Amino acid sequence: MPSELQDFEPLVGRTFHFDTGHELALTRIETGRQSPGFRQPFTLVFSGPPGPGYMREGTRTCRLDDGEPFALYVAPVQTHDPARQDYQAAFN
Repeated sequence: MPSELQDFEPLVGRTFHFDTGHELALTRIETGRQSPGFRQPFTLVFSGPPGPGYMREGTRTCRLDDGEPFALYVAPVQTHDPARQDYQAAFN
């Protein structure tokens, strides 16, 4: 299961398929301040279609077309663009 920043960096722009039936694109990775002796915190930001069928917060199984399934805790976030709904998965 990917869990480090460098695992996800090459996946920006790829579509993740979730067990809920949602398909979300990994649009960017936001990084936080790294404390000495700790790993780099980061947040995956996904985008999907807007509307009432958004994916609810929770641990979801996802996969890429060419990969094994793995779990991510994903939450919808306030999105100011009415053309999409954003989601995040944080790694501290």
